[in-house]
Amino acid sequence: MKKILIIGVLAAMFHASARADFVMGPFVGVNTTNASTGSSVYVTGNYFSTTNRTGFEAGVTSQYDINDWLSAAPELAYVQKGANVNYRGFGSATYLLEYAEFRARAKMLLPWEPLKSWNMFATVGPTVGFLTNSSTVLAANGVSSPASMRSVTSVEFGARVGVGLDYFSVDERAISLSVIYAHSFAGVVCDSVAYDWKNYALSLDLGVLFSM
Repeated sequence: MKKILIIGVLAAMFHASARADFVMGPFVGVNTTNASTGSSVYVTGNYFSTTNRTGFEAGVTSQYDINDWLSAAPELAYVQKGANVNYRGFGSATYLLEYAEFRARAKMLLPWEPLKSWNMFATVGPTVGFLTNSSTVLAANGVSSPASMRSVTSVEFGARVGVGLDYFSVDERAISLSVIYAHSFAGVVCDSVAYDWKNYALSLDLGVLFSM
């Protein structure tokens, strides 16, 4: 099912490339991720706390201009999420969650040009991510060891919002730089006793777009 959906999205993106005002290309990014963990007794009792971890993301981005100020800009991405968890008196752990993610974005041109030939935009839209891998590295008494995460859901729903800059050259190639905040809607590590884990992240993405 995951492969069928991803292939279908790619086909739709390439079909749109036959139309005018369409650009498409690769992007890479770095993110800092963490998790909100609900209000269970383990959280409110300060049995553990989470801190940021640094991750990576990359994929294919696109943009189809609907009018002079609004564009549809779907993306397919590989993205790393997770957090560092400090267990009070029991050591720590690094949790890594990896997703294949579809992002249904809208881009809105803002009436401000901070640099010559650079257009500022805002972007917002829902996301759906399919878990491809989850892993944990435990650290206690100075020893690190791999472990598995339990109760991880295979699908994550969320949203992204941010701002960025686009630069279009005379040959219709473009450079796109954006800062994005993302948050999942529902818990992805569902442990009713311990916590209700929701991913959130702040990312810096750089893309290169080509006219199709």
